[in-house]
Amino acid sequence: MKAQFKNYFFIIVPFLCFILGYMISSLFIGNKSYPTPNLIGITLHDALLQTSAFHINVQLAGQKECPGIAHGTIISQKPAAGRLIKPHQSILVVTCKHPQAQLTPDLIGKTEAQAQDICSASRMKLKTYPQAYPLPTNTCIGQTPQKGHEIPDKKIIAYTAAEQSKNYLMPNLLNKSLDQVIEFLQKYTTNISVFLHNQKISIPYPQPCKIIGQKPLPGSFVNLKNELIIQLEIETI
Repeated sequence: MKAQFKNYFFIIVPFLCFILGYMISSLFIGNKSYPTPNLIGITLHDALLQTSAFHINVQLAGQKECPGIAHGTIISQKPAAGRLIKPHQSILVVTCKHPQAQLTPDLIGKTEAQAQDICSASRMKLKTYPQAYPLPTNTCIGQTPQKGHEIPDKKIIAYTAAEQSKNYLMPNLLNKSLDQVIEFLQKYTTNISVFLHNQKISIPYPQPCKIIGQKPLPGSFVNLKNELIIQLEIETI
């Protein structure tokens, strides 16, 4: 009987002490209110250390992307700093998180339209620059950043194949012989029409002569995709 009483004693007494302690703490602590501490700018770990002495809980209510602020930093809280709060109540906080780094997709060999679709699906901005290159027009031949690199600003530059430019500066033909001029121009195009005094002449011209006037003027842009029409003034040699 004594042994049984002893067992009950060791079970009941600690339980009664716990209940008594809880009731006393509720009388002296439970009804007391504290100003809510300012947790903004510190980490969740530091916030828990700061509030534990007051028996105040800190709960993570969410995370938000905020460039320029360290990951895990508290950026808002509820209730606000200075508001009264009682022990065992909770402060809800939102912490900063960094966006997940995106890696540059591989655009090489894709058409410009395909590259745009790939970038749009990842919410990236694509800027393209045509470059003369012997591949089908609008094929991506280069990119920056290269494939697999992080792109925090989500901007990609792609270089696309384009036809070789046919725009040339018209050279100065003055004081050169007509034969020299025709030989020179035929290195760039065979589609040439030469006019003397508004009349088309046959090439080669039967008389030796030199150029004393020309249109287009020296320094003008000419497109050799089209027929090159030259108006000349000559004098016989």
